Amino acid sequence: MAAIRALPAVFFRGGPDKAGTTALLASMAELTALDLRPPLAAVSAPTLVACGEKDKPYLADSHEIAATIPGAQLRLIPGAGDIVRALQRDGHPTPLGDAIASYGRIFKSFHVLAMIDDESYRRDIKGIRNLQEGRHGLAGKIFHGRKGQIYERYHAGIEDQLGALGLVLNCVVLWNIIYMNAALDQLRSQGYPVRSEGVERLSPFVTRHLNVHGHYSFNLPDLGGGQRP
Repeated sequence: MAAIRALPAVFFRGGPDKAGTTALLASMAELTALDLRPPLAAVSAPTLVACGEKDKPYLADSHEIAATIPGAQLRLIPGAGDIVRALQRDGHPTPLGDAIASYGRIFKSFHVLAMIDDESYRRDIKGIRNLQEGRHGLAGKIFHGRKGQIYERYHAGIEDQLGALGLVLNCVVLWNIIYMNAALDQLRSQGYPVRSEGVERLSPFVTRHLNVHGHYSFNLPDLGGGQRP
């Protein structure tokens, strides 16, 4: 459900792996693969589906749940929000959050055992990790103020900063890809051997050519429809 998929980004507001965050996320990942509509349709007990009025990411799912359970009623609680408080408070899991985290630890164990037993799986995980670290490194280079730490008093402010950073980061990655491809095409046209295994190791997250200090000019250069030399 969208409600479950929306939770991971909220959990990390308190820092990495607080209140068993990774176990909660592992449990959420498994729960998203379940189709709960058939068992919900079989519920015969009187059911009240409650949702906070401010929990906008979960409103659609609440309506769907209420429509799936026969005779269920949906009640929107005025002024209420932040469903995550039902799972953890003040950095500690609630009884419900602890129960979900215990379920997730099963799949965390499967993940660890698979990494120990399967070398190809370890390589895949390392590749994904290198990709993420490269992207984070580029983001840290771009967001060079405040030691690369994003902090705002309100969640909406953090979302605005992350959105702006993501936009600039994607622009830099696109710029890198365009000019890396142009460089490879020029090497090929000049007869240099360009091996596919070498190209696969190239990263669009290079930062050496970025200069985030100094004076900035926002006048667009006239490139004549081409690229920089």
